[in-house]
Order: sequence, then C-alpha cells, then structure tokens
Amino acid sequence: VAQLFKDIEEWFSSKAAPMLSKLKPAPSNGDIEELRALQLPAELLAALRTHDGGLTMWEYTLMSASEIKATQVLPPLGARPIARDVEGGVLCIAPDRTVVSGDESGAGRKVA
Repeated sequence: VAQLFKDIEEWFSSKAAPMLSKLKPAPSNGDIEELRALQLPAELLAALRTHDGGLTMWEYTLMSASEIKATQVLPPLGARPIARDVEGGVLCIAPDRTVVSGDESGAGRKVA
C-alpha cells in the first residue's frame, strides 16, 4: 500500500497536481485503532494510515477515518460505507471483503 501511494503521489505531482492536494494527511493513531475495532480490512487501514481519505476511485472519493467511523452498517448488505460519490451513492465493504455499490437506504449491488 505504501508503494501504491508513492506511485500515485508521483503521478499526481507530474500529471495532475490539483489531485495531489485532495489527498488528506494521515489521521491519528487513535482513529486508526477505532477503525480496526470495526473489523475493516488491513489494506484499507494501511491506505487511511497514509492518507486520511480523498483518493478518488471510479466516481467515489474515499472517506476520512472520522467519516467512516460515523457511518452505520447498511442492512441488508451488511457492509460499511467507505467512499461516497457526488450523487449520494456509497461504496461499501462487508466483513467478508465484498465490495458493494449502493445508497444509504441499503439498496445496492455487489461490485467486487
């Protein structure tokens, strides 16, 4: 994950400087520990440990640690929102690492 962000930062720096400023500084260790208690994947925690949200994935932007902590698991998906799009849609991750695209009502579909 560290190499991934190094590569992203270098690419943004040379090709898309405005995007680099959207990557937020790392959150506190306390925030990461609270997220760990939510049983989120280690890779997501490592990404958030590097940058506290702001990375754009498809049409979604990764939420900050505090935003993720404030979300609720969406039934019937059983997944927690980790990213949001401009239309209110959310990208969620379930405990089994299933990635779900949906909305805050809980309606959604598996994407990975």
